[in-house]
Amino acid sequence: MVVGCANPTLPSNKKSAVVLFLTNSFKYNDVGFLKKDSNNASLELFNAGNLLFSFKVTKNSICIDNQCYSNASLVRRFFGDDSYLGLDFRNVLLGEPIFNKEGFLKNEFGFTQTIKRSQGTLIYIVNKNGIYLKDSSQKLVLEIEYQ
Repeated sequence: MVVGCANPTLPSNKKSAVVLFLTNSFKYNDVGFLKKDSNNASLELFNAGNLLFSFKVTKNSICIDNQCYSNASLVRRFFGDDSYLGLDFRNVLLGEPIFNKEGFLKNEFGFTQTIKRSQGTLIYIVNKNGIYLKDSSQKLVLEIEYQ
């Protein structure tokens, strides 16, 4: 009898991550999976091995647990106003620049963007370790640390 351990590997378009995701109505800090392809991105959050929350972003919509929204309505839901209207959550999950590279600063590890609006400031950092997005009023914090 041969006994061994399987070491499962994830597809190249799926990364495990420690995720901190805070909104006015949702707080999560645990393990999740970030899945990317050229047109879509999704973030799946788990608790005790069970899917707790699914955040899927396509070119035309954002779906949270199969309830789909327009990008504008989700921005209003998360921030409470139109300050960051045009924020592309697909680009955030893909680790690409947002707001046409406004406030873009490239560095040796990735890039940082600082987007100032009348209601506050949005900080967006992408590097080899993950993705960080936070607005100054802390209505939204998304931190994805790759494992």
